[in-house]
Amino acid sequence: MEIKEFFSPKQIYVGTFVGGPLAAAYFLGRNFKIMDKDRLNKLCKIFGVVLTVVLFGITFELPENFPSTLVPIAYSAVAAGMAWQWQVTKEEIEAVDLYGFKSNWIVAGISVASFIITITALFAVIMLLPIE
Repeated sequence: MEIKEFFSPKQIYVGTFVGGPLAAAYFLGRNFKIMDKDRLNKLCKIFGVVLTVVLFGITFELPENFPSTLVPIAYSAVAAGMAWQWQVTKEEIEAVDLYGFKSNWIVAGISVASFIITITALFAVIMLLPIE
């Protein structure tokens, strides 16, 4: 029988911190897809795009002295908590013979790709804004 490879909550936390909400949406959605929860997979994708847009708006409105790492820590913790609560934990993945972990290299690649997509979109939005 085929081994189902999951992203662990820790992988999701680290990957989301580096890659942003789009990475979180991918990691969580992929795990839901492996669990045959297609509706939740689709909701994760929608939520990831919406959260990214909302964070764009919020980021520009934060005070100058606001700790810059607080926002990524917060949404990364939420994503890892969602994985821990509604998906499989590291212990469950280790305990079940038919489960395995996704490679950390895959996590790194997805995180970097998500970061590049987010920065490119942000740059495009900034370039389209009228200069005052």
